[in-house]
Amino acid sequence: MVDSAIAIDALRHDVLPAVAYALGGLVVLYLLFAYFYAWKQWSAHFGGKRVSRRVASSPSNAQPPHIVSFEESKAQVVAAAENLDQSDAIVKSLEGRTARKTVKGAATLAARKKAARVQTMTAEGVEKLQTELTNRGTRKTITSAEGVNVGSLSAEAAGGLDMDHVYLTFPQILWGYTFVGLNAHFLMVRNTFLLRIRVWLNKLGLVKPKPVDYDAFAARMCLETSMACYYKSKVGDVAGFFFPDLPYVDGDGIKKVCELLTVHVNVKTKKMTKATFDDEEITGRQVAAILFYYNLSANHVKIHSMANWGLNSEESAKGVNSFLYQNSIVTASVMYNHFGFTGFKDYIPGWIKGGFLSDRWTKDAWVQTVTQGVEDNIFAHPNVEELVPYSRLVNFVVKTRPIFLSDFAKYRTQFPGVHGEAMYIGTVLHSLDHTCQDWACEDPLWLDVEDERFGLMAEMGRVVKVGFIKDLPGLLFHKRFKGSKHPFYAGFYDKAARVDRKYADVMDTCIVK
Repeated sequence: MVDSAIAIDALRHDVLPAVAYALGGLVVLYLLFAYFYAWKQWSAHFGGKRVSRRVASSPSNAQPPHIVSFEESKAQVVAAAENLDQSDAIVKSLEGRTARKTVKGAATLAARKKAARVQTMTAEGVEKLQTELTNRGTRKTITSAEGVNVGSLSAEAAGGLDMDHVYLTFPQILWGYTFVGLNAHFLMVRNTFLLRIRVWLNKLGLVKPKPVDYDAFAARMCLETSMACYYKSKVGDVAGFFFPDLPYVDGDGIKKVCELLTVHVNVKTKKMTKATFDDEEITGRQVAAILFYYNLSANHVKIHSMANWGLNSEESAKGVNSFLYQNSIVTASVMYNHFGFTGFKDYIPGWIKGGFLSDRWTKDAWVQTVTQGVEDNIFAHPNVEELVPYSRLVNFVVKTRPIFLSDFAKYRTQFPGVHGEAMYIGTVLHSLDHTCQDWACEDPLWLDVEDERFGLMAEMGRVVKVGFIKDLPGLLFHKRFKGSKHPFYAGFYDKAARVDRKYADVMDTCIVK
């Protein structure tokens, strides 16, 4: 009894005060973090610098921008090929091609119209819309219900994509940094440290990269990532992927533009057969490094940009759909979309000091690459359906996209101000693009940093592969379609899983990697 009393007394006088002091110290550190980092970030980039999407000057107040038509992109490819004297069979077949029209395409177009956004961002606006639709007894789509779907959002198309413009309040930014940013930073630091060790052990000959067939790796980048949308035409079993005005960073750390990168892939063997970089033939090893960098920089940001039309971070949205509100804050803040565009470049000096990047790398080269990607817009890719028999990713996307849009139309009043297709791009396509690029490149050491011309892009590819593509650890909120309690997300997951469960299981409800 005496020993127990002594132990309790020691707990009361020694242990509990120590715990209290430790917790108090953590609170102080968090408050310092909130002020010296989160508040300064908000003041520099949000407070007084941006406006709500309800304001006409916000880029996403307008409808999503018109994408580059198939005819325009085809003409650009053909002109570049002629200029470079590339007159192979696939280019010649492309000259007479038109946008492919299919039953599936027609169904998707009809679903897109039904999934038009509710032109209000507020709970009050949604309530008014629902009341008026009920009073009219209309079964028309939102766009055809004249005089009803009128709110603070514009019906005009935006002039172009814009990745980083959504306004967030300071509490929203602080929440994002606390519950997403710290997890993301931990993933990056831990995995780049492990990469550094692995590179060192590889140089010592103690570890080796996984075996790789670079022609197969290059083909996977074309068939099983968002690079598939650059498919234009096929002759026999050989598919042509064309990348006009492709931005890249050369061996001197200077951002340049390749007039035309052409990649031929045998869809039966799933291997690259030929590739030309302007008028020079290049290897599968080089194509893999180029496409990996292009996707993570200039191409992937198109998805991030379009996602801004698929969110609603207004406080009033919380009363309509709290899950949408949470997803919108995650997408718009921290790494996504603010950090990914504005803040990412600030890591480059540290990676140079840490030996991950060559000292020839500059912030300007990265920013110029990403900026061109956003400004170049999205190219129409109707013929990508021809890859359905050969690409598991394309098969999944082509079949689930109209399902998503049709389901969204049924729940659209629970998603005020949200454009259905932009939401599909910012959720399903975004998460699949991360995961599929990770699957395509099984080992970061496959990216050849020794290549004199394309090695710098491979360096950045290794860092992003390990530090930014994978799922974040330790998240305290739900972020998958699978297991969601909201009927729209749960219902769509069930249907998508019947198409391909492997892909359905990795669909995120927000941009959170």
